[in-house]
Amino acid sequence: MKLLIVALAFVATAYAGSYNILNMEDIINKVNQAHTTWTAGHNFAPDTPVSYYKNLMGVKAMTNGRRLTMMSYSGTQIPEEFDARKQWPECPTISHLLDQGNCGSCWAVAGASAFSDRLCIASNGTFTTPLSVEELLSCCDECGDGCNGGDPASAWEYFVENGLSTGGDYDSKVGCLPYTIQPCEHHTTGKRPQCSALPESDTPECQRQCQNSQYKTDFRKDHHKGVYQHVTGSYLGGHAVRVIGWGVEKGTPYWLVANSWNSDWGDNGTFKIIRGTDDCGFEDGIVAGVPA
Repeated sequence: MKLLIVALAFVATAYAGSYNILNMEDIINKVNQAHTTWTAGHNFAPDTPVSYYKNLMGVKAMTNGRRLTMMSYSGTQIPEEFDARKQWPECPTISHLLDQGNCGSCWAVAGASAFSDRLCIASNGTFTTPLSVEELLSCCDECGDGCNGGDPASAWEYFVENGLSTGGDYDSKVGCLPYTIQPCEHHTTGKRPQCSALPESDTPECQRQCQNSQYKTDFRKDHHKGVYQHVTGSYLGGHAVRVIGWGVEKGTPYWLVANSWNSDWGDNGTFKIIRGTDDCGFEDGIVAGVPA
């Protein structure tokens, strides 16, 4: 069952309107008129350019040809609902929500976060320090192009070959290599500066001066309110997120997902997406690993 709890996936869809501006009113109206499993609302300013959304979607197109499915593991019965935050309260990284800032680092945030969660689970809660998004983002050349996007599967290969240093949030002084890109509000209301008011972040310079960069994993490729499902719009880009559970809401099965846009976004930083239909390629794009 642990193989299914904190995995890495990518999913994103949007409608690219004319003049490089998304027609949010049109999208919202079509979704809500469809009387589907979720209610759409405004999360971004009406004049937000398409380039801004694309900058957040930092996943290079990838598919492993296998879909995540619900199955028994070592004879364990899979429950109808599951929340990793409740199952492993001794692992604070599972509940923690990182902020990628004005950088297309979702692939690194999701990967390092999921690895942190799995390491804590595997150690029975004795290892609780987060692993470094900063190192993965800046040092994994084979993963892609840093803030301009990366490949989630290559991130897990990096863990196998190099391990990963410890490192917490921006300005946290937690671990060896904390994140150096400041958090910002992704067109939601909060205490942080608006992301759109900040320049796009450059990829930090790679640093490997830490002595504890040896936390490794074995890699395997197979394994707004309501429940999101695609209603309207065409593909705009890929986005990496962290799966922390599943359940059923009003008869609709869903995956419980932690995003990387801080707790002011969505449902306290999380959202639900329909489970079992590979909506937006969600189940086809999952990768995960097991700490060695």
